[in-house]
Amino acid sequence: MLKAVYGTADTPAPRVMMVLKGLKTLITDRKLPYEIKKEGEDFVLYQVSSNWTIADAKARFSELVTDAQSKGPQTITKHGHPAAIVVAPDEWERKTKRSGSLADFFAASPLRNSGLEIMRRKDRAQNIEL
Repeated sequence: MLKAVYGTADTPAPRVMMVLKGLKTLITDRKLPYEIKKEGEDFVLYQVSSNWTIADAKARFSELVTDAQSKGPQTITKHGHPAAIVVAPDEWERKTKRSGSLADFFAASPLRNSGLEIMRRKDRAQNIEL
């Protein structure tokens, strides 16, 4: 629980407001599943549920998509177990984007100029009856 130690509930001290603003920016920028609510004199940090049952997801599909875009991935559960995850297109692109080709990967390998020699067997493969 976050408390405004200085000032009043209506006008917390500038330092407290600075911390709350920074925390809110962090939550928003990283799309973390949290929100800050003011309850009386306290500022409370709540974890926003990102789990949906299939029935809730069907009934409130538009809200599910909006939450995926604004709050991050949303998990749809079936019988209490994860069944699907809804993510925003920009996050999907970022996660699935390739960072190079296989040739680039091997070219950047620290073993490339290490002098490591791999010996291959000269004999043929064994014949196995199935």
